[in-house]
Amino acid sequence: MSNTLAIEAFVGSDPEVRRTNTGAAICSFRAAVNHRRLDNSTGEWVNNGTSWYTVTSYGALAENVATQITKGSAVLVIGDLKVRDWE
Repeated sequence: MSNTLAIEAFVGSDPEVRRTNTGAAICSFRAAVNHRRLDNSTGEWVNNGTSWYTVTSYGALAENVATQITKGSAVLVIGDLKVRDWE
């Protein structure tokens, strides 16, 4: 079973690039998905919370992400979902 996820999101932080010991790029940024629903009684769209994701890419994709997106950009992210608990 795969945990592949596709989200339409807005970039919530400028991409941050780090390097491995071998020089490979790792790029991370925060992405926000705003949940909206149509209120049938008023016919208007209502905001219903936001989900935040940390998106990480590697290698050539990381290099491209770092140069092409900035905070506020709209993005489509497709990848594997890994859930980590924290308090």
